[in-house]
Amino acid sequence: MNMMKLATVVSVAAVGLCGTLRAEDAATPAAAPSKVYTLPDDFEGTAMDKTDGNPAIVDGKAMWRIDQIWPDDPMVAKNYIPMPWDGKGWNAKENTHGGQPEAGVGEQRVTLGIRAAWSGQPGNKIAALVFIAPSAGKYTVAAKVNSDLWAGDKATPFDLRLLKIDKKAGTVSKVKKVELVSGKARDLADIVVELAEGDEIAFVPTFPAMHMAASVSFTDVKIAKQ
Repeated sequence: MNMMKLATVVSVAAVGLCGTLRAEDAATPAAAPSKVYTLPDDFEGTAMDKTDGNPAIVDGKAMWRIDQIWPDDPMVAKNYIPMPWDGKGWNAKENTHGGQPEAGVGEQRVTLGIRAAWSGQPGNKIAALVFIAPSAGKYTVAAKVNSDLWAGDKATPFDLRLLKIDKKAGTVSKVKKVELVSGKARDLADIVVELAEGDEIAFVPTFPAMHMAASVSFTDVKIAKQ
């Protein structure tokens, strides 16, 4: 074999070898989600001072709920209480202060109105946006969160907790905590939670101190089942 033929054989072999290496090392594409759930277009109640319509029904299953948390410990599953409809939004009727907790709703948007403990008003008046898993599996959470601290020092950060509620065990566990600053949008992404059918993901804003009140809005909420 002359040198030209030898060089051609070596070159072809090298190309084939490189092609084999690239094929073996290529990353497997991420599986597309089987279903993506968003906030409902219509999240209004159907009867005054009742919880009809809360939770919202999607594809025949209860899927989104707006709760008052009272007593104000979000780590206790039985403290999550669906709020009734007042004609304009979801508004708690007991253990309130100044109209909080409450929730305004729009097209694929939920805004929670919450208040910290106050002088003569013990206990935080907080609320939660809750997603109810329609089937078992891994879910990825994404959302845009905007906050407006309208009582208290606007520079004071407060927290948004993402919690998993295990309905069978009756327990609440921490998934993620995100710092909120008034006037600054926060994007939630790539938060993965394993859920059984009926388990819940709760979005719960909380305060670090007394004499604070805020509106916290959720838009572009996407919960994708893998």
